[in-house]
Parts: sequence; structure tokens; C-alpha cells
Amino acid sequence: MCKNRYKQTKFDCMVTNETMQLMKAVIPYIDGPISNLLGIMIKFKELENASFINSNIAITTMNENHSKSTENMLSDIMEFMDEDTKESMENIKSMMEMMDMFKDMDTADIFQTMDDFSSST
Repeated sequence: MCKNRYKQTKFDCMVTNETMQLMKAVIPYIDGPISNLLGIMIKFKELENASFINSNIAITTMNENHSKSTENMLSDIMEFMDEDTKESMENIKSMMEMMDMFKDMDTADIFQTMDDFSSST
């Protein structure tokens, strides 16, 4: 049995439910071809649910309300990274935040501040 335990992504939560999760947990304890059939049936149901995601009004609303910024995406995927990769991603995220901060600053104000500083010395 696999010892790695992975978190569910937001997408996983949209295509599966508690009953399907419980059924998947039972599969290793079922003998014979029924376990294979049950696993295939669950995956097929998840695939079917995935194909109907945007037709479900509640899920569509959730997708529309979710900010699709790069920072949010990085935060979401960092949950699934090892520590070294996560640290690198944190550095990239910090650089992006600084770039956004500089982008928001008014260039004229920066030069005015520099002029004020040089005049006062």
C-alpha cells in the first residue's frame, strides 16, 4: 500500500465526494475483480463530474469568485511541493510581489523623492 498521503486539490474536491473517498479507501481490502471494477467505476464517475464542472451553477460561481492571480496559484501549488522547491517558489513569489509594488508606485514620485533627498544634503 502506498505510504504517501497526498492532499486533495481544489479540483479533486469538485469532482469527488465523501462517499467516493470512502469507497476508494475500501478498495485495497476487497478481493478479486470487484475491487478493479469498483476503482474503475469511481474514476469514471470523477471523470464524468469533471466534464460537468462548468455546467453546475454553484461550481461556476465558485470559479468566477476565485481570484486567478499568479500569487494565488503559486500559494495553492506550494502545498504539494517538497521543502526545497517550496523555498524557491517563496523567493519567486516575493520577487513578484516586489515587482508589483514597484509597478504601483508613481515614477514621478520616486524621482521627486530622489530630488528632495539630494537637495536636502
